[in-house]
Amino acid sequence: MKSARGLSAGLVAILALSFAAAAAAAEGPRLEGRVIAPSGAPMAGADVELLAEVAAPTGAAATLRGEGPAAVAATKSGSDGRYALAAPRSGVYRVRVRAKGCAPLETDAFGVAEDDVVDDARLAREATLVVEAGDGARPIAGAVVVARAARRREAAGWNVARQVVATDERGAARLSLPADGALVVRVL
Repeated sequence: MKSARGLSAGLVAILALSFAAAAAAAEGPRLEGRVIAPSGAPMAGADVELLAEVAAPTGAAATLRGEGPAAVAATKSGSDGRYALAAPRSGVYRVRVRAKGCAPLETDAFGVAEDDVVDDARLAREATLVVEAGDGARPIAGAVVVARAARRREAAGWNVARQVVATDERGAARLSLPADGALVVRVL
């Protein structure tokens, strides 16, 4: 009898450990990184998002609706500028960082299969560009404006974040870019 109870307790312990391991694996890989302010100091309170890379037809349809990719995980950077995000599963992702007064940054798409550390996101001061869409006589509300960096930044795979914005009732859309940068803008 004693050996049956011992076997039973051992089986319960093995099952409990298996469920714990499965739950940990269900969270997906963890990504960690750091956000640096334009001054060079750690940036606290920056919004950090993990974006799933979307297949071309789905991504194009979202762009035509004036939507950007939805975040699958989000957090804010801590007082030391550090953040951690849990990917829902292995896959291809981008990390986007936004902070007040700074141009948004986004990584190139990269594969995530295990825990990883993302290179520092070094933010630049923001300048605002207003794009106006019209037919010459009147503004066009609801036009989709897509903007991307005119040149790639050299800093560890981070670039000015791609922006997708719909024009307002006055036909205007506001875009954010680094004070020393340039954007390529298309109106759809």
